[in-house]
Formats: sequence, C-alpha cells, structure tokens
Amino acid sequence: MRYILPGIQLESQYPLESFRDFELTAPCKLPLCTLTFENTPYSQTEDFSFEKHGDICVATLEEGWLYRLATDTEYTLRVSGDYRQLTAYIPAFEPCKQKLLPLIRTALECARVMQGVISLHSACVALDGKALCFTA
Repeated sequence: MRYILPGIQLESQYPLESFRDFELTAPCKLPLCTLTFENTPYSQTEDFSFEKHGDICVATLEEGWLYRLATDTEYTLRVSGDYRQLTAYIPAFEPCKQKLLPLIRTALECARVMQGVISLHSACVALDGKALCFTA
C-alpha cells in the first residue's frame, strides 16, 4: 500500500487504517519511505541507551535510530539515517497498528523535516471564499 503525505510517500507492507484517506491512487515523484514488519524483536535493544521523549524512547544506532514506546517495549521501530527505511518489530505478524502509530508518525515527521517540510497543527475555516487558518 502506498500513501501520500506532505513532502513524502509511504509504502507499507500492510495497509495502515490511520492513513487510509491518504492512499496514493496515481504515480508520485515524492521521496519514498518504506515500512516493513518483522515478527521478531529487534536484537540488542538492551545494549542501547534510550532517551525518553514524552511517550517515545529513542536510541541512537550506528545507521539511524531505534524508537520504542515508553509503556510497551515489545513494539520497536528501526529508522534508517535518511528516514527512507522503517522496520517495525512486532510480537506477531498481525501488527497492533494503534501501538505502532506514534512511532510511525514520529519517524514520518522527521522524514518530512529532512525534505524541508514542516507540518503545523491547525484548524481552517472558509470566510468570504478564502481560507483562514489558525495555528497554535
């Protein structure tokens, strides 16, 4: 499945329900990030020093980063240094997408920054034929 997001496209081995509205229906020239899944835990996680950032812990690897949830260490996401390859390590081949979602979103946000795209949380309303955006 391929999804188009601001500044990048994501190819996932499994469909991602949270990204369904962004499913790619036509060819796209945006940089590609690939998400694959492994059903075995990432080896050597105990050898790394994780720093907690909110609900996500991050360890620096020689070739990128390793993300995991602060509350559930079974789900980890290895991210390549260029943010082009994401590998989710899950307890079984049927991924719990809700648990992976914060890890995937964090990695994709970083990938967009690498492409020079910054996302803002905002609301938008139509006013006299124009759009008015509020950011916070």
